[in-house]
Amino acid sequence: MIDFLNIIIIQIIIEMTKANVNANKNTKTILRKTINDKNTTNYGRRDCADSVWLKGTPIEGLNPDIWRLDASGKKIKRDKQKSKKSKYAWNIDHIIPKTQVGSDELCNLQPLNRLDNIRFSDKLPTNKPGYNRRTHHNALLISRGIKPGKPCIPKINKGDIVYARQTPLVKTWAFVKILDIDKEKDIVRVNWVDSNYEQELLYDATLFSLENNRLRSR
Repeated sequence: MIDFLNIIIIQIIIEMTKANVNANKNTKTILRKTINDKNTTNYGRRDCADSVWLKGTPIEGLNPDIWRLDASGKKIKRDKQKSKKSKYAWNIDHIIPKTQVGSDELCNLQPLNRLDNIRFSDKLPTNKPGYNRRTHHNALLISRGIKPGKPCIPKINKGDIVYARQTPLVKTWAFVKILDIDKEKDIVRVNWVDSNYEQELLYDATLFSLENNRLRSR
């Protein structure tokens, strides 16, 4: 009787061990799949185009697997990616170009019609579809190993003449006159005093300086 109970106990232990092994295998499989799925969203990885395509806007009445609108609102067709002839051709676009410290991650990728993709290229016009000054500003900070914090409000007013710089990576400062402040759009329109050139800058204290008596009379 004792031997019979021992056999049953041993069988139970064996079955439990097998179950644990299978569970570990399943866990590893799930983790591996999760990692692979994450990698596919990066530029150049498997299925990257599918992930970017889904960021396009569905068109009412049309199959979203075939037709969508790109970041600029233009009609694109799924099977016309990289086409050089179709007016519905599109490419995977880096919202912030890699030359401007943009990443290959999905958050920095978007579907864009071929002509606009070529037109913008590595340039960074502020009117580029999908572009956000704050996002770019944070990317520049990260490229220097600086963790972006909460937006810091500059102590400036319309009409002030202060020192400013275009990005947080620029070391040289120059005088600008504050022409307008749009807090909703997060921008400051300035005129560079020396060159008499107007430009829009991010509404952030890292780009403006009032220290060392840099503030001049209005």
